[in-house]
Amino acid sequence: SFTNNSKLSYYRNPYYMTGFGQFPITNISVYYNAEDVGYFGFSYDNQSWGEIVMTTPQEPYGTVKHDIYERSFSLGFSRKICEELNAGISLRYPYMNWYNDAPNGVYLSLGVLYQPQLLENRLTLGFAIMNLGPAIEYKETTGSETRSFYDPPPTRLNIGLNFQTTENDYFSLPINLSISKPFDERDGDRQGQSSFKTLFTDWKDFPNDASLHTGISFIWKPLNLGKNFSFIQEMFAGNFSDGIKTELQNYYTLGANVGIEYFPYRFTIGYAGVVHNVHY
Repeated sequence: SFTNNSKLSYYRNPYYMTGFGQFPITNISVYYNAEDVGYFGFSYDNQSWGEIVMTTPQEPYGTVKHDIYERSFSLGFSRKICEELNAGISLRYPYMNWYNDAPNGVYLSLGVLYQPQLLENRLTLGFAIMNLGPAIEYKETTGSETRSFYDPPPTRLNIGLNFQTTENDYFSLPINLSISKPFDERDGDRQGQSSFKTLFTDWKDFPNDASLHTGISFIWKPLNLGKNFSFIQEMFAGNFSDGIKTELQNYYTLGANVGIEYFPYRFTIGYAGVVHNVHY
């Protein structure tokens, strides 16, 4: 909703697990500001889980190779409702190549951003419900029999705020605080359920199943290098902490972006990673 010019973003996480290998995650996103219409976004995600050698009755020595991956396509739109309020909607189509199965679905996300004019746009409040949709169906075939089992969709409620503690001609210093809650309730047979149901029933573990996200950023204003070129540098520090009903993750992160701006074009490159995991 704050896109001034068209943007293209490429992200890659090598995601290496000791003893298991590399399972890289790649994201490509495009943002476009259509004046007087709204803001459009497109995103493509891909995670490779590597090539698995399988055995079958026809190939008992495991000569059949299978490429396992997860991919998704997303299309979003947002629009300014008034000077203080933006609202958006997106649709995501994820699918997976999983042995002899191809689970997939269509998921809906809704969100709003609120910037009270009273605080001169220094405070931004956000609310979003991500990935509303049906349970994810997996099919397992044994001999001539095929059975289905279900996982809950990756539905989350996100509530957050961003506050500009310092804003001057040289830098800005925003802080961020947010919480997120999953809706992953299962029925008596341990099968996942549609989030359109669990959105109303899966509250018994809250707030113990919620995650806390905190962060601070140090954003230097573009430094004029002459000839319409400017230097950009941004630094970020954060913490992610899960509730006691989840995996008890708690880790600190650091990130940085550097780049060059040649109005209206901007090119940046960045790095982000975990600097300390409390539980290891």
